[in-house]
Amino acid sequence: MHEFAGRIIIPFFDQYGGLIALSSRDWREDAYRKFYHEQYSKSLYLFGLNVAKSHIMQYNLCIIVEGEFDVMSLHNKGLNCVVGAVGTSLQLYQMSILKRYCDDFYLVFDGDDAGENAIKKALHLGDIHYLYSCGINLIPVYLPGGKDPDNIIKEQGKSVFIKLLQEAKVKFKGSNRGK
Repeated sequence: MHEFAGRIIIPFFDQYGGLIALSSRDWREDAYRKFYHEQYSKSLYLFGLNVAKSHIMQYNLCIIVEGEFDVMSLHNKGLNCVVGAVGTSLQLYQMSILKRYCDDFYLVFDGDDAGENAIKKALHLGDIHYLYSCGINLIPVYLPGGKDPDNIIKEQGKSVFIKLLQEAKVKFKGSNRGK
């Protein structure tokens, strides 16, 4: 049996539209392996950047989420400045790619412990590499109730999601990082 049989297949492109790999997810409860990805260096790419970069440049902001389905769900609701770190580990190289297009990076990882730890790790990277002095604003957005971005937008709507972003920006401006 082929690895992609019975799965939703998602193409993964670089920021210029070149195909990098295929990713897939098996939605069956008894799936042997829920996720399957062709091999590629995840830390070198951001899912959806090829589609989002013109919007990111226009608004000078990027919303970074964990995975492909969060990206697609938010794009579907008209939030087109969204990219996926593909997992919970945003890397310095990924931030350098995004800096070409914007200054404000909203870190909107899942509201579980892994997502909150990923935000802490990204903020720590920002601190130790002095990214704020380079004009990179890492703005943490903590999602309530262990929810992920897809849950928030589906259950509570776009306006609630945008309000979470706005509140995070206000907190950021009042912090040591935002000064």
